Amino acid sequence: MRRARRLAIWLASTGVSEATLYNWKAKYGGMDVSDAKRLKALKDENAKLKKLLADQMLEAAALKELLSKKWYGPPPSAKPSRICRPSWACRSGGPVPSPQDDPLPIVQPARD
Repeated sequence: MRRARRLAIWLASTGVSEATLYNWKAKYGGMDVSDAKRLKALKDENAKLKKLLADQMLEAAALKELLSKKWYGPPPSAKPSRICRPSWACRSGGPVPSPQDDPLPIVQPARD
């Protein structure tokens, strides 16, 4: 009787409902302090791993979206000598530098 009264006073002073107290007892009732600390550490680690996974999934989705875009090559009005220089530009469809930005001049092969 005395214990129940002290429990009722404690519940009223902390604002915890009796149902919450019984749920806590069911969840943590048989645990030692070390078990509870280990459970908390595991929950923290799980939250960290979930965050890492979410970041990786977001990055993968962004890359997938970027790769799904259609990339166009150089415009039809571009000179053929500029289209394939450097050699990787034609295959990737990447930007071809303008003559003003190019530090090396274009050398045309000698014709016989």
